Amino acid sequence: MKKPSRWLLVLGVFLALVMILAGFLSVAFFARQNDLALVTPPTLEDLQALDVQLDPSSEKRAPQTSEDAGATVVNLDESGSASTLPARLARALSPEELAAKFKRDDPQKRSVFRQECGAVVLRVFGKKASILELNIGLNKLGHGDWDSARLHLWAAIDAGGDPSVLQYASAKLAWLEDDPEKAARYLELSCQGDGGWLNTQEQALRNAVSLCKATGSTALKDHYSERLRALYPDEKY
Repeated sequence: MKKPSRWLLVLGVFLALVMILAGFLSVAFFARQNDLALVTPPTLEDLQALDVQLDPSSEKRAPQTSEDAGATVVNLDESGSASTLPARLARALSPEELAAKFKRDDPQKRSVFRQECGAVVLRVFGKKASILELNIGLNKLGHGDWDSARLHLWAAIDAGGDPSVLQYASAKLAWLEDDPEKAARYLELSCQGDGGWLNTQEQALRNAVSLCKATGSTALKDHYSERLRALYPDEKY
């Protein structure tokens, strides 16, 4: 009986490796889909825990909602003085307002596909990539797919690891959030610390002022504007 040629053996080994890799990727793909299905919106308690994680001193400044309407919170600023601020934005944004803010004429569909593939490959090794979930969420924003954007931004926060990703995802989720109280908490999260490598504190505070202005949240807009002026006294805000 004639022995198979060396090339046939090499081809057989190659095809076997391809099938094994395809099997791993298939398992990783379904595992990632399961991960996304299990992602849930952070609660107010979750956001408070993230606040303390970013800035341990915020635990003693935890907001206390008034019993009557929850309209205000009392915080202790860094000097220990009490300040009263609205606990929520005046309203949520409409889909039309979100489209005017985020939707692009040239959504980068190829970029999303590459990032999705990268997330699947990382899942093969049992890892979650917050930066990839963030980038996918940002691209979904550009597509005008608000629900998918929220899901991937929540996943970016859930993956943890990088405070800069948490802050930047929070800055975007504040715009997307239907609950004005959660939106205000996301906004405060995004302005913690120095903003990280993804977003400077100036950019985070500018974003906060912009959202507060868009929603007619005057007291909060004045609050973030004052923080900007305190940090950058030579600039006009």
